[in-house]
Amino acid sequence: MGTVSVSVEGCSYITLTATPNYGYHFSQWSDGNTSNPRTAIITQDTSFTALFDANYYTVTVLSAYTARGTTTGNISATYLDSVTFSAVANYGYHFTHWQDNNTDNPRTVQVTQNKTYTAYFDYNQYAILLDVDTAIHGNVSGSGNYNYLSNRTISATANYGYHFTHWSDGNTSNPRIITLTQDTSFTAYFEKNSYTVTVLSNNNTMGQATGGDTVLYLESITISATSNYGYHFTHWQDNNTDNPRTVQVTQNKTYTAYFGYDQFTLTVQSDNTAQGNVSGGGNYNYLSNRTITATPTYGHHFTYWNDGVTENPRTITLTQDTTFMAHFAPNQYNLTVNAGEHGTATGSGTYTFGDTITIQAFPDDHYHFTRWNDGNTENPRQYRIEDNITLTAFFVIDTYTVVVVSSDIVRGMVEASGTEFVYGTPCTVTATAYTGYTFAGWSNGVTANPYTFAVISDVELTALFVEEGEEVYTVTVESADPTMGTVSGGGQALNGGTVIITAIPNEGYRFLTWNDGNTENPRTVTVTGDITYTAYFESTQGIGDIGATEIKIYATGGRIVVWGAEGLETRVYDLTGREVVRPNQNGETPVLPSGVYLVKVGTLPARKVVVMR
Repeated sequence: MGTVSVSVEGCSYITLTATPNYGYHFSQWSDGNTSNPRTAIITQDTSFTALFDANYYTVTVLSAYTARGTTTGNISATYLDSVTFSAVANYGYHFTHWQDNNTDNPRTVQVTQNKTYTAYFDYNQYAILLDVDTAIHGNVSGSGNYNYLSNRTISATANYGYHFTHWSDGNTSNPRIITLTQDTSFTAYFEKNSYTVTVLSNNNTMGQATGGDTVLYLESITISATSNYGYHFTHWQDNNTDNPRTVQVTQNKTYTAYFGYDQFTLTVQSDNTAQGNVSGGGNYNYLSNRTITATPTYGHHFTYWNDGVTENPRTITLTQDTTFMAHFAPNQYNLTVNAGEHGTATGSGTYTFGDTITIQAFPDDHYHFTRWNDGNTENPRQYRIEDNITLTAFFVIDTYTVVVVSSDIVRGMVEASGTEFVYGTPCTVTATAYTGYTFAGWSNGVTANPYTFAVISDVELTALFVEEGEEVYTVTVESADPTMGTVSGGGQALNGGTVIITAIPNEGYRFLTWNDGNTENPRTVTVTGDITYTAYFESTQGIGDIGATEIKIYATGGRIVVWGAEGLETRVYDLTGREVVRPNQNGETPVLPSGVYLVKVGTLPARKVVVMR
């Protein structure tokens, strides 16, 4: 039960200590003393005995849920005694275990310490059994085993077309809550639904529908649609086309009858598809408003429909098969032909779309046509009328080339104030003779040096340089009748040199021959002495100009006139072979610079014409 230890202090004092074992406690010494530890004076032989007693412990017995069950209560016992206790469940519950998971009940334990034992209880379970009056009517949910006093929900779910009415105990709640105290069974009862069939017309103007009613699930009913005049039944809203129609009722349902319009043909035509086309034709509903449209091609316009109406686009309310024809006409456009500064132009007027008009620009004296405002350089020009338009001719002043050369670069040099000159601009040429030579004059007979002149045509001058004793001759050119024509060329040249002479007829005349019988014009002559050449002219009025034909060509007012060449291509060239212009529809050229031109008519030989201004 325990042990004793002794501690000696000096010769006559000791300390005694009693130590109990687990489960026991010190009570007193054998002489009745209860001090522990204890000090004693030793004067003789002495004996001490320590006395021990067993401990008392309390066993506490509890219920975890007093509403579910009770226990025997607290028990006191000494160390190593055995005690027995029990757990008693209330109605609807049962004992399950002690807190240490021991399931003995009643239970005996050996006491070794103060200890608490807690009893645990759980619910009893009861069954809910559910059924239906007929399986095809519906089903139920909520069956099973559940705890005492638990609230369980049971439900009756009707199949499609049916509805729940009541449980077997007359209760109509659904879903329904059951507080469970015992095994229980319920049966659910169902009945067929009633459904309403509604029959409508989508448009009462077109027709009506009949046959709606209220009937039980799966019963049949007949519905029908009746169209009004001008319309016809087409389908129900579910695309069924039966009429009358029998349907089996499975739900509240609305059947809507749809009607369609009777159709008529609208024909739309064009009187001339090259001038315009039409749209809007086809098969369309009775009383529908349809738009017909006449669309002219470029350069044309709509005029009227075959019934005289000019509205376009036009809306037609269709009541029968109908045909409309659109009439078209070409547009009228204004062509304005202007000239910029320094010239005139012809061709303005009002024309029909597609017409081809000849327009022509006529430059003032000493100017020449360059282009139209749209960049075209043809003159005269064929223009196709497609819209209102203004065309403006542009002119620039004539420019000429001055070429000055030395008759012999060993004898002398020449220079000029330029090579390109606007009409009327002065040019100065200078001849400088080298040592041993002398300037004799220019190829045109002028001896001034420097020599200044106004440039009015292309000029080529040769400076003549001579040495002492060398022969220089003069070529003189004259007109036999200055009223009929003039001449140019001649001048000074060394023996054996050449000069060019030209006869220039006035308006209404032509060159005939030189005084030596030569008819070449212009003419290059070799100089062998002083000589005079005379040009002879004749009138061109009333004289057939080309072979035996009736075509006549002459110059008048600075223009070349070609008469009697209708239908033949006529072109005018300068002496270099460059085409200058083509006569207009009246056979006239614009005013041309003075000079010699070649006129080519069809395949006939070219004819020289001299223009003087």
